Amino acid sequence: MNPVYISFGSNINNRHDNLKHAIKLLIQRTEAAEIKISSIYETKPVEMVSGKPFLNGIITFNTFLDPFAVLYLSLIHI
Repeated sequence: MNPVYISFGSNINNRHDNLKHAIKLLIQRTEAAEIKISSIYETKPVEMVSGKPFLNGIITFNTFLDPFAVLYLSLIHI
């Protein structure tokens, strides 16, 4: 299996719901195993004049998919 580490964040609409939905889809679509999710941290936007604070975290898991497949699934479909 291949180890995967992905940082995630949201500052749009309901940030908590966005993160939960994205994590759920990522786990389902990559058939993730041995999943660990960091604590969620609120951070100020960087290089943005104004904007809602971000919620950020990291997820790590193992999958049989190659890195490009995980990248495709995480950028295109979530």
